[in-house]
Amino acid sequence: MLDDINFEYCKEGEVPAGGIDNLSCDFEKDTCAWYHDYRASLLWEKSKGGYDLPTGNGYYMLIEAKRNLNISSAARLISFPQPAGQVLCVSFWYHIFGNSIGSLKFIAKHSGEPETVMWMRSGTQGNKWHYADLTFNSNKPIQFIIEAVTGGEQGSIAIDDVVVFSGKNGSCPPERECTFQGSLCGLLPHQSGNFSWDRITGESQPSLSSGPRVDHTLGTDQGYYLSAQLWSHPVGSRGAMTSAVLEPTPSKGECLMFWYYMEGSGVGELNVYLQTPDSHEDPTELLHDICAFEFEVIFEAIVGDEPSRDIAIDDLIVLNDACPPTGFCDFERDFCGWVNNPPPEFGVEWDWLSSKSDGSMIPPRDHTTGSALGNLHVTHVLQSAEVGDVLWQQTGGLSAGWEVAEVTVSSPTKFNVKAFVFFSDNQTVLFFQYVSFCIFLYLLWEFYLKQLCCLIRWCLRLFMCMARIPQ
Repeated sequence: MLDDINFEYCKEGEVPAGGIDNLSCDFEKDTCAWYHDYRASLLWEKSKGGYDLPTGNGYYMLIEAKRNLNISSAARLISFPQPAGQVLCVSFWYHIFGNSIGSLKFIAKHSGEPETVMWMRSGTQGNKWHYADLTFNSNKPIQFIIEAVTGGEQGSIAIDDVVVFSGKNGSCPPERECTFQGSLCGLLPHQSGNFSWDRITGESQPSLSSGPRVDHTLGTDQGYYLSAQLWSHPVGSRGAMTSAVLEPTPSKGECLMFWYYMEGSGVGELNVYLQTPDSHEDPTELLHDICAFEFEVIFEAIVGDEPSRDIAIDDLIVLNDACPPTGFCDFERDFCGWVNNPPPEFGVEWDWLSSKSDGSMIPPRDHTTGSALGNLHVTHVLQSAEVGDVLWQQTGGLSAGWEVAEVTVSSPTKFNVKAFVFFSDNQTVLFFQYVSFCIFLYLLWEFYLKQLCCLIRWCLRLFMCMARIPQ
Protein backbone atom coordinates (compact mmCIF):
# COMPACT_ATOMS: atom_id res chain seq x y z
CA MET A 1 0.00 0.00 0.00
CA LEU A 2 1.23 3.50 -0.86
CA ASP A 3 0.24 6.82 0.66
CA ASP A 4 1.32 10.49 0.81
CA ILE A 5 3.46 10.58 -2.33
CA ASN A 6 5.21 13.92 -2.89
CA PHE A 7 7.29 15.23 -5.79
CA GLU A 8 10.18 17.52 -4.89
CA TYR A 9 12.62 19.61 -6.91
CA CYS A 10 10.61 19.18 -10.12
CA LYS A 11 11.28 21.64 -12.91
CA GLU A 12 8.53 23.82 -14.34
CA GLY A 13 6.32 21.82 -16.69
CA GLU A 14 7.43 18.41 -15.41
CA VAL A 15 4.28 18.04 -13.32
CA PRO A 16 1.42 19.49 -15.39
CA ALA A 17 -1.62 20.94 -13.70
CA GLY A 18 -4.54 18.55 -13.51
CA GLY A 19 -7.41 21.04 -13.60
CA ILE A 20 -10.29 20.70 -15.99
CA ASP A 21 -8.80 23.29 -18.35
CA ASN A 22 -5.77 21.08 -18.91
CA LEU A 23 -7.93 18.16 -20.05
CA SER A 24 -8.73 20.10 -23.23
CA CYS A 25 -5.89 19.18 -25.56
CA ASP A 26 -5.00 19.59 -29.24
CA PHE A 27 -1.78 17.55 -28.78
CA GLU A 28 0.33 20.17 -30.54
CA LYS A 29 2.82 20.47 -27.66
CA ASP A 30 2.20 17.49 -25.38
CA THR A 31 -0.65 15.33 -24.05
CA CYS A 32 -1.73 17.99 -21.51
CA ALA A 33 -3.34 16.35 -18.44
CA TRP A 34 -3.63 12.99 -20.21
CA TYR A 35 -1.08 10.29 -19.41
CA HIS A 36 0.02 7.10 -21.10
CA ASP A 37 -0.97 3.86 -19.38
CA TYR A 38 2.36 2.05 -19.39
CA ARG A 39 0.66 -1.16 -18.30
CA ALA A 40 -1.00 -1.39 -21.72
CA SER A 41 0.64 -3.32 -24.56
CA LEU A 42 0.86 -0.21 -26.81
CA LEU A 43 1.42 3.51 -26.40
CA TRP A 44 -0.40 6.23 -28.31
CA GLU A 45 1.97 7.94 -30.74
CA LYS A 46 2.02 11.63 -31.51
CA SER A 47 1.78 11.92 -35.28
CA LYS A 48 1.46 14.53 -38.00
CA GLY A 49 0.28 14.33 -41.60
CA GLY A 50 -1.49 11.49 -43.37
CA TYR A 51 -5.01 12.74 -42.56
CA ASP A 52 -6.82 15.98 -43.21
CA LEU A 53 -7.39 17.19 -39.66
CA PRO A 54 -10.75 18.69 -38.65
CA THR A 55 -9.07 21.95 -37.61
CA GLY A 56 -6.25 22.12 -40.15
CA ASN A 57 -2.68 20.81 -40.12
CA GLY A 58 -1.12 19.71 -36.86
CA TYR A 59 -0.52 16.82 -34.51
CA TYR A 60 -2.87 14.07 -33.32
CA MET A 61 -2.58 10.82 -31.35
CA LEU A 62 -2.44 7.59 -33.35
CA ILE A 63 -2.14 3.81 -33.16
CA GLU A 64 -1.72 1.53 -36.16
CA ALA A 65 -2.61 -2.15 -36.60
CA LYS A 66 0.25 -4.26 -37.94
CA ARG A 67 0.73 -7.91 -38.87
CA ASN A 68 3.19 -8.60 -36.07
CA LEU A 69 0.88 -7.23 -33.37
CA ASN A 70 -1.57 -9.24 -31.31
CA ILE A 71 -5.10 -8.23 -32.28
CA SER A 72 -5.87 -7.53 -28.61
CA SER A 73 -3.07 -4.95 -28.36
CA ALA A 74 -4.36 -1.71 -26.84
CA ALA A 75 -3.20 1.81 -26.05
CA ARG A 76 -4.71 3.94 -23.27
CA LEU A 77 -4.61 7.61 -22.34
CA ILE A 78 -5.70 8.32 -18.75
CA SER A 79 -6.90 11.72 -17.56
CA PHE A 80 -6.01 13.50 -14.36
CA PRO A 81 -8.86 12.75 -11.88
CA GLN A 82 -11.62 15.35 -11.65
CA PRO A 83 -13.50 16.25 -8.44
CA ALA A 84 -17.08 15.18 -7.77
CA GLY A 85 -20.19 17.30 -7.93
CA GLN A 86 -19.87 18.85 -11.37
CA VAL A 87 -21.33 18.28 -14.83
CA LEU A 88 -18.54 17.65 -17.35
CA CYS A 89 -19.01 18.15 -21.09
CA VAL A 90 -16.56 16.17 -23.22
CA SER A 91 -16.04 16.26 -26.97
CA PHE A 92 -13.35 14.97 -29.33
CA TRP A 93 -12.65 14.08 -32.96
CA TYR A 94 -11.81 10.54 -34.01
CA HIS A 95 -10.64 8.75 -37.16
CA ILE A 96 -11.05 4.97 -37.45
CA PHE A 97 -10.12 3.53 -40.83
CA GLY A 98 -8.94 0.24 -42.29
CA ASN A 99 -10.04 -3.13 -43.58
CA SER A 100 -9.19 -4.88 -40.34
CA ILE A 101 -9.29 -2.43 -37.44
CA GLY A 102 -10.60 -2.73 -33.90
CA SER A 103 -12.36 -0.27 -31.60
CA LEU A 104 -12.11 3.07 -29.86
CA LYS A 105 -13.61 3.42 -26.37
CA PHE A 106 -14.21 6.31 -23.99
CA ILE A 107 -14.23 4.93 -20.45
CA ALA A 108 -15.22 6.41 -17.09
CA LYS A 109 -13.53 5.27 -13.87
CA HIS A 110 -14.43 5.90 -10.23
CA SER A 111 -11.99 5.04 -7.47
CA GLY A 112 -12.47 1.50 -6.21
CA GLU A 113 -15.03 0.66 -8.91
CA PRO A 114 -14.79 -1.18 -12.25
CA GLU A 115 -14.29 0.79 -15.43
CA THR A 116 -17.44 1.64 -17.42
CA VAL A 117 -17.43 1.98 -21.20
CA MET A 118 -19.45 5.11 -21.97
CA TRP A 119 -18.91 5.32 -25.73
CA MET A 120 -17.49 2.99 -28.37
CA ARG A 121 -17.05 2.71 -32.14
CA SER A 122 -15.87 -0.53 -33.77
CA GLY A 123 -14.58 -1.25 -37.26
CA THR A 124 -13.83 1.19 -40.05
CA GLN A 125 -15.75 4.46 -39.95
CA GLY A 126 -14.49 5.67 -43.34
CA ASN A 127 -11.47 7.74 -44.27
CA LYS A 128 -12.73 10.87 -42.50
CA TRP A 129 -12.84 12.53 -39.09
CA HIS A 130 -15.96 12.21 -36.94
CA TYR A 131 -17.14 14.25 -33.96
CA ALA A 132 -18.31 12.80 -30.63
CA ASP A 133 -19.65 14.56 -27.54
CA LEU A 134 -20.60 13.17 -24.14
CA THR A 135 -22.07 14.39 -20.83
CA PHE A 136 -20.98 13.23 -17.36
CA ASN A 137 -22.71 14.02 -14.08
CA SER A 138 -21.01 12.29 -11.17
CA ASN A 139 -21.28 12.61 -7.40
CA LYS A 140 -17.87 10.92 -7.09
CA PRO A 141 -14.40 11.86 -8.36
CA ILE A 142 -14.12 10.67 -11.95
CA GLN A 143 -11.31 9.76 -14.29
CA PHE A 144 -11.47 9.31 -18.09
CA ILE A 145 -9.68 6.74 -20.24
CA ILE A 146 -9.39 6.79 -24.04
CA GLU A 147 -8.62 3.25 -25.20
CA ALA A 148 -7.89 2.00 -28.72
CA VAL A 149 -7.67 -1.72 -29.58
CA THR A 150 -5.96 -2.73 -32.84
CA GLY A 151 -8.37 -5.64 -33.43
CA GLY A 152 -6.76 -6.71 -36.70
CA GLU A 153 -3.80 -6.38 -39.05
CA GLN A 154 -4.61 -3.35 -41.20
CA GLY A 155 -5.86 0.09 -40.24
CA SER A 156 -5.39 2.92 -37.76
CA ILE A 157 -7.19 4.83 -34.99
CA ALA A 158 -6.56 8.52 -34.29
CA ILE A 159 -7.95 11.12 -31.89
CA ASP A 160 -7.58 14.89 -31.77
CA ASP A 161 -8.94 18.11 -30.24
CA VAL A 162 -10.25 16.77 -26.93
CA VAL A 163 -12.35 19.43 -25.18
CA VAL A 164 -13.53 19.15 -21.54
CA PHE A 165 -15.44 21.91 -19.71
CA SER A 166 -17.98 22.38 -16.91
CA GLY A 167 -21.59 22.52 -18.04
CA LYS A 168 -23.42 25.82 -17.70
CA ASN A 169 -26.37 25.75 -15.31
CA GLY A 170 -25.75 22.06 -14.70
CA SER A 171 -26.14 20.92 -18.31
CA CYS A 172 -24.16 20.47 -21.52
CA PRO A 173 -25.11 21.42 -25.08
CA PRO A 174 -27.37 18.78 -26.70
CA GLU A 175 -25.29 15.93 -28.00
CA ARG A 176 -25.05 15.69 -31.79
CA GLU A 177 -25.16 11.92 -31.55
CA CYS A 178 -27.29 10.93 -28.58
CA THR A 179 -26.20 7.56 -27.18
CA PHE A 180 -27.79 8.03 -23.71
CA GLN A 181 -24.55 6.86 -22.12
CA GLY A 182 -24.09 9.99 -20.05
CA SER A 183 -27.41 11.83 -20.13
CA LEU A 184 -30.90 12.17 -21.62
CA CYS A 185 -29.46 14.49 -24.31
CA GLY A 186 -31.88 17.24 -23.41
CA LEU A 187 -35.01 15.07 -23.67
CA LEU A 188 -37.70 15.97 -21.13
CA PRO A 189 -41.19 14.61 -20.29
CA HIS A 190 -43.90 16.09 -22.51
CA GLN A 191 -47.14 17.41 -21.04
CA SER A 192 -49.27 15.27 -23.37
CA GLY A 193 -48.04 12.04 -21.78
CA ASN A 194 -49.24 10.15 -18.73
CA PHE A 195 -45.70 9.07 -17.81
CA SER A 196 -42.08 9.69 -18.80
CA TRP A 197 -39.40 7.41 -20.25
CA ASP A 198 -36.33 6.31 -18.29
CA ARG A 199 -32.66 5.97 -19.16
CA ILE A 200 -31.70 2.41 -18.17
CA THR A 201 -29.33 -0.45 -19.00
CA GLY A 202 -30.13 -3.97 -20.10
CA GLU A 203 -28.75 -5.21 -16.78
CA SER A 204 -31.43 -3.28 -14.90
CA GLN A 205 -34.34 -4.65 -16.93
CA PRO A 206 -36.84 -6.63 -14.79
CA SER A 207 -37.62 -10.21 -15.74
CA LEU A 208 -41.17 -9.34 -16.83
CA SER A 209 -39.96 -6.88 -19.48
CA SER A 210 -39.50 -7.73 -23.16
CA GLY A 211 -37.07 -4.82 -23.55
CA PRO A 212 -33.55 -5.22 -24.97
CA ARG A 213 -30.91 -6.90 -22.83
CA VAL A 214 -28.16 -4.89 -24.52
CA ASP A 215 -28.07 -1.35 -25.86
CA HIS A 216 -27.40 -0.51 -29.49
CA THR A 217 -24.36 1.75 -28.91
CA LEU A 218 -22.12 -0.67 -27.02
CA GLY A 219 -23.96 -3.94 -27.52
CA THR A 220 -23.58 -4.80 -23.81
CA ASP A 221 -25.88 -4.98 -20.80
CA GLN A 222 -23.93 -2.05 -19.31
CA GLY A 223 -24.91 0.33 -22.13
CA TYR A 224 -27.73 2.84 -21.67
CA TYR A 225 -30.81 3.43 -23.80
CA LEU A 226 -34.18 5.15 -23.35
CA SER A 227 -37.01 2.85 -22.26
CA ALA A 228 -40.71 3.61 -21.94
CA GLN A 229 -41.02 0.76 -19.40
CA LEU A 230 -44.50 -0.07 -20.66
CA TRP A 231 -44.85 -3.10 -18.37
CA SER A 232 -45.39 -0.76 -15.41
CA HIS A 233 -48.22 1.28 -16.99
CA PRO A 234 -51.86 0.46 -17.84
CA VAL A 235 -52.96 -0.46 -21.36
CA GLY A 236 -53.73 2.57 -23.52
CA SER A 237 -51.74 5.09 -21.47
CA ARG A 238 -49.15 7.26 -23.20
CA GLY A 239 -45.58 8.18 -22.37
CA ALA A 240 -44.02 11.12 -24.22
CA MET A 241 -40.58 12.76 -24.28
CA THR A 242 -39.71 15.97 -26.10
CA SER A 243 -36.35 17.13 -27.46
CA ALA A 244 -34.65 20.44 -26.86
CA VAL A 245 -35.68 23.25 -29.20
CA LEU A 246 -34.06 22.68 -32.59
CA GLU A 247 -33.16 25.26 -35.21
CA PRO A 248 -35.29 25.56 -38.40
CA THR A 249 -34.43 22.95 -41.00
CA PRO A 250 -32.77 23.77 -44.34
CA SER A 251 -35.04 24.01 -47.37
CA LYS A 252 -34.35 20.34 -48.20
CA GLY A 253 -35.19 19.22 -44.67
CA GLU A 254 -33.15 17.16 -42.22
CA CYS A 255 -33.01 13.47 -41.41
CA LEU A 256 -33.68 12.23 -37.88
CA MET A 257 -32.22 8.74 -37.47
CA PHE A 258 -32.62 6.49 -34.44
CA TRP A 259 -32.73 2.82 -33.48
CA TYR A 260 -35.84 1.42 -31.82
CA TYR A 261 -36.77 -1.85 -30.13
CA MET A 262 -40.30 -3.30 -30.11
CA GLU A 263 -40.93 -6.99 -29.53
CA GLY A 264 -44.31 -8.70 -29.85
CA SER A 265 -47.45 -7.88 -31.81
CA GLY A 266 -49.20 -6.46 -28.74
CA VAL A 267 -46.35 -4.33 -27.43
CA GLY A 268 -48.06 -1.03 -28.37
CA GLU A 269 -47.25 1.92 -30.63
CA LEU A 270 -44.28 4.21 -31.19
CA ASN A 271 -45.06 7.62 -32.71
CA VAL A 272 -42.75 10.52 -33.57
CA TYR A 273 -44.24 14.03 -33.75
CA LEU A 274 -43.09 17.56 -34.55
CA GLN A 275 -44.26 20.66 -32.67
CA THR A 276 -43.20 24.31 -32.45
CA PRO A 277 -42.26 25.48 -28.92
CA ASP A 278 -45.11 28.02 -28.64
CA SER A 279 -47.78 25.74 -30.09
CA HIS A 280 -50.55 24.56 -27.75
CA GLU A 281 -52.20 22.46 -30.43
CA ASP A 282 -51.82 18.73 -30.86
CA PRO A 283 -48.45 17.86 -32.42
CA THR A 284 -48.31 16.75 -36.05
CA GLU A 285 -46.95 13.38 -37.09
CA LEU A 286 -43.34 13.63 -38.25
CA LEU A 287 -42.98 12.03 -41.67
CA HIS A 288 -41.14 14.21 -44.18
CA ASP A 289 -41.81 17.61 -42.62
CA ILE A 290 -39.78 20.71 -43.38
CA CYS A 291 -40.00 23.27 -40.59
CA ALA A 292 -39.30 26.96 -41.20
CA PHE A 293 -39.48 27.69 -37.47
CA GLU A 294 -37.83 26.40 -34.34
CA PHE A 295 -39.30 23.03 -33.44
CA GLU A 296 -39.28 20.12 -31.00
CA VAL A 297 -39.41 16.39 -31.70
CA ILE A 298 -41.72 14.28 -29.52
CA PHE A 299 -41.36 10.52 -29.00
CA GLU A 300 -44.61 8.92 -27.84
CA ALA A 301 -45.18 5.32 -26.71
CA ILE A 302 -48.70 3.92 -26.32
CA VAL A 303 -49.02 0.90 -24.01
CA GLY A 304 -50.26 -2.31 -25.65
CA ASP A 305 -51.81 -5.41 -24.11
CA GLU A 306 -48.72 -7.63 -24.28
CA PRO A 307 -47.89 -8.72 -20.68
CA SER A 308 -44.09 -8.34 -20.96
CA ARG A 309 -44.19 -5.24 -23.13
CA ASP A 310 -41.67 -2.43 -23.70
CA ILE A 311 -40.49 0.08 -26.32
CA ALA A 312 -36.96 1.52 -26.36
CA ILE A 313 -34.91 3.90 -28.52
CA ASP A 314 -31.17 4.51 -28.83
CA ASP A 315 -28.54 6.38 -30.89
CA LEU A 316 -30.43 9.46 -32.06
CA ILE A 317 -28.75 11.64 -34.68
CA VAL A 318 -29.85 14.47 -36.96
CA LEU A 319 -28.27 14.52 -40.44
CA ASN A 320 -28.22 17.28 -43.01
CA ASP A 321 -30.67 16.96 -45.93
CA ALA A 322 -33.68 14.73 -46.21
CA CYS A 323 -33.53 11.02 -45.39
CA PRO A 324 -32.59 8.75 -48.30
CA PRO A 325 -35.22 6.37 -49.67
CA THR A 326 -35.47 2.87 -48.19
CA GLY A 327 -32.70 0.61 -49.44
CA PHE A 328 -30.49 3.51 -50.58
CA CYS A 329 -26.84 3.60 -49.51
CA ASP A 330 -24.27 6.26 -50.40
CA PHE A 331 -21.59 4.78 -48.07
CA GLU A 332 -20.97 8.20 -46.48
CA ARG A 333 -21.64 7.07 -42.89
CA ASP A 334 -21.47 3.28 -42.87
CA PHE A 335 -22.13 0.10 -44.85
CA CYS A 336 -25.95 0.48 -44.53
CA GLY A 337 -26.37 -3.16 -43.55
CA TRP A 338 -24.04 -4.51 -46.25
CA VAL A 339 -21.43 -6.87 -44.81
CA ASN A 340 -18.21 -8.31 -46.16
CA ASN A 341 -18.72 -11.97 -47.10
CA PRO A 342 -15.69 -12.98 -49.18
CA PRO A 343 -15.41 -16.50 -50.65
CA PRO A 344 -13.18 -18.69 -48.43
CA GLU A 345 -10.72 -19.39 -51.23
CA PHE A 346 -9.86 -15.69 -51.57
CA GLY A 347 -10.79 -13.96 -48.31
CA VAL A 348 -10.36 -10.43 -49.67
CA GLU A 349 -12.88 -7.85 -48.52
CA TRP A 350 -14.33 -4.64 -49.88
CA ASP A 351 -12.72 -1.54 -48.37
CA TRP A 352 -14.34 1.76 -47.38
CA LEU A 353 -12.30 4.48 -49.07
CA SER A 354 -12.33 8.03 -50.27
CA SER A 355 -10.56 9.29 -53.38
CA LYS A 356 -7.75 10.59 -51.16
CA SER A 357 -6.95 7.05 -50.02
CA ASP A 358 -3.73 5.39 -51.11
CA GLY A 359 -3.93 2.89 -53.94
CA SER A 360 -4.23 2.62 -57.70
CA MET A 361 -7.41 2.49 -59.79
CA ILE A 362 -9.43 4.39 -57.17
CA PRO A 363 -11.97 6.80 -58.72
CA PRO A 364 -10.85 10.45 -58.38
CA ARG A 365 -14.17 11.35 -56.69
CA ASP A 366 -17.20 9.59 -55.29
CA HIS A 367 -20.58 9.87 -56.99
CA THR A 368 -22.52 11.16 -53.96
CA THR A 369 -20.61 14.35 -53.23
CA GLY A 370 -18.76 14.63 -56.53
CA SER A 371 -15.56 15.31 -54.61
CA ALA A 372 -12.52 13.50 -53.24
CA LEU A 373 -14.00 13.71 -49.73
CA GLY A 374 -16.86 11.27 -50.28
CA ASN A 375 -16.62 7.56 -49.46
CA LEU A 376 -16.89 4.59 -51.78
CA HIS A 377 -16.36 0.82 -51.80
CA VAL A 378 -13.48 -0.63 -53.83
CA THR A 379 -11.96 -4.09 -54.29
CA HIS A 380 -9.16 -5.08 -56.64
CA VAL A 381 -9.32 -8.86 -56.75
CA LEU A 382 -11.17 -11.68 -58.47
CA GLN A 383 -13.93 -13.06 -56.30
CA SER A 384 -16.01 -16.09 -57.23
CA ALA A 385 -18.63 -18.12 -55.40
CA GLU A 386 -22.04 -19.71 -55.69
CA VAL A 387 -24.19 -16.60 -55.70
CA GLY A 388 -27.54 -17.76 -57.08
CA ASP A 389 -29.23 -15.82 -59.88
CA VAL A 390 -27.17 -13.06 -61.50
CA LEU A 391 -29.23 -9.84 -61.31
CA TRP A 392 -26.81 -7.55 -63.14
CA GLN A 393 -23.42 -7.89 -64.79
CA GLN A 394 -20.98 -5.57 -66.55
CA THR A 395 -17.75 -6.61 -68.28
CA GLY A 396 -15.12 -4.02 -69.08
CA GLY A 397 -15.07 -0.32 -68.27
CA LEU A 398 -17.47 1.99 -70.11
CA SER A 399 -15.71 5.24 -69.18
CA ALA A 400 -13.56 6.90 -66.56
CA GLY A 401 -16.63 8.25 -64.74
CA TRP A 402 -19.48 6.80 -62.69
CA GLU A 403 -22.24 4.91 -64.50
CA VAL A 404 -25.74 4.25 -63.18
CA ALA A 405 -27.07 0.71 -62.76
CA GLU A 406 -30.69 -0.12 -61.93
CA VAL A 407 -31.95 -3.58 -61.04
CA THR A 408 -35.55 -4.63 -60.39
CA VAL A 409 -35.73 -7.32 -57.71
CA SER A 410 -38.84 -9.34 -56.92
CA SER A 411 -38.82 -12.23 -54.45
CA PRO A 412 -41.59 -13.84 -52.36
CA THR A 413 -39.03 -14.76 -49.65
CA LYS A 414 -36.18 -13.03 -47.82
CA PHE A 415 -32.99 -12.73 -49.83
CA ASN A 416 -29.48 -11.26 -49.79
CA VAL A 417 -27.70 -9.34 -52.52
CA LYS A 418 -24.01 -10.04 -53.10
CA ALA A 419 -21.57 -7.97 -55.16
CA PHE A 420 -18.47 -9.45 -56.81
CA VAL A 421 -15.89 -7.57 -58.87
CA PHE A 422 -13.28 -8.93 -61.27
CA PHE A 423 -10.56 -6.66 -62.69
CA SER A 424 -8.27 -8.23 -65.32
CA ASP A 425 -5.98 -7.49 -68.22
CA ASN A 426 -6.24 -9.02 -71.72
CA GLN A 427 -3.76 -11.79 -71.00
CA THR A 428 -5.80 -12.93 -67.96
CA VAL A 429 -8.97 -12.93 -70.03
CA LEU A 430 -7.31 -15.08 -72.71
CA PHE A 431 -6.10 -17.49 -70.04
CA PHE A 432 -9.57 -17.98 -68.58
CA GLN A 433 -11.01 -18.38 -72.06
CA TYR A 434 -8.48 -21.14 -72.64
CA VAL A 435 -9.34 -22.83 -69.30
CA SER A 436 -13.06 -22.63 -70.05
CA PHE A 437 -12.58 -24.17 -73.49
CA CYS A 438 -10.50 -27.02 -72.08
CA ILE A 439 -13.27 -27.77 -69.54
CA PHE A 440 -15.71 -27.88 -72.41
CA LEU A 441 -13.45 -30.35 -74.25
CA TYR A 442 -13.15 -32.47 -71.13
CA LEU A 443 -16.93 -32.80 -70.93
CA LEU A 444 -17.04 -33.84 -74.55
CA TRP A 445 -14.41 -36.48 -73.83
CA GLU A 446 -16.52 -37.85 -70.97
CA PHE A 447 -19.58 -38.35 -73.14
CA TYR A 448 -18.07 -38.94 -76.60
CA LEU A 449 -15.15 -41.37 -76.30
CA LYS A 450 -14.95 -41.93 -80.06
CA GLN A 451 -13.83 -38.27 -80.47
CA LEU A 452 -10.97 -38.57 -77.97
CA CYS A 453 -8.12 -38.41 -80.44
CA CYS A 454 -9.63 -35.50 -82.31
CA LEU A 455 -10.15 -33.52 -79.12
CA ILE A 456 -6.56 -34.06 -78.04
CA ARG A 457 -5.32 -32.70 -81.36
CA TRP A 458 -7.51 -29.61 -80.99
CA CYS A 459 -6.26 -29.04 -77.45
CA LEU A 460 -2.65 -29.20 -78.61
CA ARG A 461 -3.31 -26.75 -81.42
CA LEU A 462 -5.06 -24.37 -79.02
CA PHE A 463 -2.16 -24.55 -76.61
CA MET A 464 0.31 -23.75 -79.38
CA CYS A 465 -1.80 -20.77 -80.44
CA MET A 466 -1.90 -19.48 -76.85
CA ALA A 467 1.90 -19.82 -76.62
CA ARG A 468 2.26 -17.43 -79.59
CA ILE A 469 0.22 -14.67 -77.89
CA PRO A 470 2.56 -11.76 -77.02
CA GLN A 471 3.16 -11.35 -73.31
